[in-house]
Amino acid sequence: MLGVKPSAGREASVTWSGRAPTSPLSSVPAAPGRLPVSDRAAVVERYLSALARQDWAALAACLAPDVERIGPYGDVYRGRDPYIAFLRETLAGLPGYVLHVERSIVTPDVVVAQLHETVDTAQGRRRTHEAVVFDLNSDGLIRGVAVFLRRSAIVA
Repeated sequence: MLGVKPSAGREASVTWSGRAPTSPLSSVPAAPGRLPVSDRAAVVERYLSALARQDWAALAACLAPDVERIGPYGDVYRGRDPYIAFLRETLAGLPGYVLHVERSIVTPDVVVAQLHETVDTAQGRRRTHEAVVFDLNSDGLIRGVAVFLRRSAIVA
């Protein structure tokens, strides 16, 4: 699940493990018409930070107009505005949200973020581990988001 809504006493946040995005291609120059690998990683970092803050304008600036999001249950949202509307509605109901990016892997066409998200539930704090695959277009905007869940469990 992707979401942000701080509960009383908690602020929405995104944290990073401190490891720089990794790429086996970091020393390879960008192909003509493509952004350097470091710029591609930065787009995804801005997206995740905007998501954690519920900064919809900043998030929209990272997305291509024709973005497609495929969720872990086969749910599909096409277009920037419908996708942001889905996120806004979903995140409004997720208290105590914390996003922690464990690592990201960057290639010329794809950025993969391995992360976990934690929210408050009636049963306690629920942590969901996942991988999110971001496809970027030649302008450096996110044109595809695919969410893959690994596990979810109560942690406290």
